[in-house]
Amino acid sequence: MGSRVVACHAGLALVLMAGLGLQSKPSKDHFMRVANYRVGSLMDDPNAAGGYGKSDNYAIAGVPPNVGPGARNRRLFRIVASRDDKAGSYIYLISKSSQVLSFDAFDSALNMVLEAKTADGEWLPVEFRHRITCGNSRHQVFLAGLSYWRMPLIGFDSGPTKTQMRVRMLVPDPDIKDPVTLKPVYSNVFEGFVHPESFTLSPEDAKVYKLQKENGWWDVVWRGAADSS
Repeated sequence: MGSRVVACHAGLALVLMAGLGLQSKPSKDHFMRVANYRVGSLMDDPNAAGGYGKSDNYAIAGVPPNVGPGARNRRLFRIVASRDDKAGSYIYLISKSSQVLSFDAFDSALNMVLEAKTADGEWLPVEFRHRITCGNSRHQVFLAGLSYWRMPLIGFDSGPTKTQMRVRMLVPDPDIKDPVTLKPVYSNVFEGFVHPESFTLSPEDAKVYKLQKENGWWDVVWRGAADSS
């Protein structure tokens, strides 16, 4: 899958970023940026090959204060995007269960991107995930019951066009016993600002990736070695 799939040298860069605790950053040229929502796991993945990048952004017990309910879903977790001038802007992944939850990750980064609504009313990503080819980067992260991860929501707070935004996370479909079949889970909708280039890959990234609609939503996927379009 395109979203699950960075050559090994780029994967190393993500490992280094893990040690520095870096998150997604706004691009100075306003093109679509790389998402990097990293979390610290409750435990190591016993089934992973090993060598994946780790994060010290560990979960916090309880429920985050002064955070809304987010969008409704039938999962054991919810995603809430919150902008607060005093408390700061964050994305929260909040457990609704007393049991330990597991999520797919690459070098501790969740399968999560920001989307924004276009002038035509369509939701498009303004971030994308690098293609990972190093198998060691793939693993599971674990969230303790009734706790939450908090990730900085950076950028999209200024620009020429005000619009609606949301977080999209891809997780296995609970109705299909197949870990490869993914379905989106969305956060609440919040206000943000975009530039004309926000929905466009940079010229360099466009050589490797393309935007296409798959399974009912738009995503950035790897062009593939034979794709010269």
